[in-house]
Amino acid sequence: ANTSIEMDLNLEGDFRKTKKKITWLAQPTDEHPLVDVVLLDYDYLITKKKLEENDSVEDFATPVTEFREEAVADVGVKDLKKGDIMQFERKG
Repeated sequence: ANTSIEMDLNLEGDFRKTKKKITWLAQPTDEHPLVDVVLLDYDYLITKKKLEENDSVEDFATPVTEFREEAVADVGVKDLKKGDIMQFERKG
């Protein structure tokens, strides 16, 4: 797990357009360890906003729509079972 990070402050930037955001988790302990997880992110299925009557779906299908990223999560997810679906949301 990463214990530090170095970055540049960009006050002129738009946080909504930032592709990756980080969240700090509490220091893990024996009682409250971090849990290894795989985060899934999905892209749009088609590349065109609206298909026309003569459009072929195959011509506008996004080639790769699923992206996986290894991460760690708070111990609160330890009771989830393989196949359970959960959506992480940021607060603050």
